[in-house]
Amino acid sequence: MRSGILFALLFVAASPPAPRAATTPRAQVITYHNDNARTSLNANERQLTPARVSVATFGKLFSFPVDGFVYAQPLYLPRVAIPGKGTHSVLFVATQHDSVYAFDAAGSPTPLWQVSFLNPAAGVTTVSSGEVGTDDIVPK
Repeated sequence: MRSGILFALLFVAASPPAPRAATTPRAQVITYHNDNARTSLNANERQLTPARVSVATFGKLFSFPVDGFVYAQPLYLPRVAIPGKGTHSVLFVATQHDSVYAFDAAGSPTPLWQVSFLNPAAGVTTVSSGEVGTDDIVPK
């Protein structure tokens, strides 16, 4: 497995910079392209305005190490109770190596939890691009 691949997360930072907790998104993203029609429309978006999105106020705040490429849309839910770890705003990330991570969206690089669905002993391994008939997903 490849290691050290980073997933970068971008959010608007207030001007002047606000505490990190204020930079996490408030709306939840629970499906690909934001809605069941896959329109990508977020009609309630109030933070990503032309006045706030500029070189000075928008950019990479942190990155998370994961075990493979991230092709799936990351999902975000605020106020999730994680047993033994408290309540967090959580970013869920799935990787090409069949792992799912739950990260604290405030930027802690240590996952709240991580699970792998690979089980080579049972024949469950990462699907190659050849097996699904596409060259869009590499190197697997």
